[in-house]
Order: sequence, then C-alpha cells, then structure tokens
Amino acid sequence: MEMLQEVSSTIPGWNNSDISYITFDATKGQLPRRQSLDGYDAVVITGSGAGAYDTDSWVLKLVSFVAEIYKDRPDMKLLGSCFGHQVICNAIFKASEDGPAQTDLPPVVSRNPKGWELGIQLVKLSPEFLARFGPVGSNPDSPSEMRLQLVHQDRVNAKSITKAFVRVGQTELCDVQGIYKPGRVFSLQVHPEFNPEIAIECRKPIVEETEFEGIIKNGSGGDDHLYAACAILEFLREEVAEETVAMEEVTEEEVFGKGAV
Repeated sequence: MEMLQEVSSTIPGWNNSDISYITFDATKGQLPRRQSLDGYDAVVITGSGAGAYDTDSWVLKLVSFVAEIYKDRPDMKLLGSCFGHQVICNAIFKASEDGPAQTDLPPVVSRNPKGWELGIQLVKLSPEFLARFGPVGSNPDSPSEMRLQLVHQDRVNAKSITKAFVRVGQTELCDVQGIYKPGRVFSLQVHPEFNPEIAIECRKPIVEETEFEGIIKNGSGGDDHLYAACAILEFLREEVAEETVAMEEVTEEEVFGKGAV
C-alpha cells in the first residue's frame, strides 16, 4: 500500500488523496467482520507461501470469505497479488466446478508443471487490458509488455475464467497473469510492490546460490511497477457497475492510439 501512496502523489486527481487501510493476518484467523467493511473501497489479499488450494483452516476460511464478499457485497472491490490473485480466482471460479458440465475441468489453482517462475519476466498484456489501461510507457521498446517480479510455482487454470473477466496477460510459463472485471476485481500474479532486494530475499529458500547471479542480472534493467500501480489506482476509483459484461475484444492496433502510462 505504501507503493500506491507514493505513486498517487504524482498523479493528477490523486495528489491530495490519503490511502488508509487496516491489516489482518489471515494465517492467525484474523478476518474483518462484514459490517466493518462499510466505508472501505476494497479488500486486498497479498502474498503467502501457502497454496490457494491448501486445506489448512485459515486458507479455507479466507477463500470462503472472499467468495462471500464477491457474492454479497457488489459495492466492494477485490484486489490481489500472487497468492491473493490465486485465492480470488479460487473463490470466484471454484463454484463453477460444481455443475455437471464442469466436472472434467482441472482445479482452478494447481501446481504449474512448468515449474517456478522467478525474477523479472515479460508479461504480454492482453489487448482488452491494454484498451482499458493503455500501453506501458515505461517500456517504450515493447509497450504491450509489462516487466515485473514473479515468485510462484502455482498457476490459475485459464479454462476456469468466465467470459465476464478479462485476462491481464500471459508469460511463457503462465497463461493467467491476472484477471480484471471493471469495478469489481483486479488481480495480478506479479509482485509490483517488490523491489530487487525483497525479491531476492523471497527467492533464497527456493534457488541455489549459483543461480542468483543470473536472477540479479535479469532484474538490473528496471521494471514497470509504476504502470501497474497506476492501473491499480485507476481500478480503485472505478464505479461499481450493477452488471458487468465481458469487454469487447480489441486489437493491439486499436490500443496504441491511446496514451501511455
């Protein structure tokens, strides 16, 4: 949230805004009471070393909580990154598995058979997402791609996502790098809040020391966290639509007539 506060001070219309929040530790069973959400704009779910499909009681309660918020509080936005992205998808799309026509689908969230995705990677943004948030101005050589930190080995099954949602983009190792539904849901597999030092610390238990040189070099060329932060802020000030339908398909040629962030 500090990242959003910092970025908001540089954006017209946001420079006098104060982003306030309350933190809950879901791993300790801490979740907000439903009535306490009044007066807030969004529920934010951040990262974790756990899996969104785990059967630990706190994970099950968190997924159930998010599902209830999505169903019963259309005035409340859902925002998530990494584990939070996966929890949101599990909460929203898992119910679709219960229908008889859906029984042959794989789980909404599962281990990625392609393995870990680490370091700064290129996320190829979907034309629909670019149409809403514009090209990546901080990546002029490839403005349809966003460079951000990734530390994950689970993935969201692309077939689980319903037509009411836009897929943010994809990488070589992961087809679903986030989902977006105007005024309701925005999730990212990436970590826009990670600086290189935090990202390296998170990866220490995962990779061998000999791999660090390549990972550090991969992250030395900068990233596009400001673009992601601006997109999040734009999402937070969207009006909640009574009924949201799938965004019209667009092409990249149509997108790049728009301004860049």
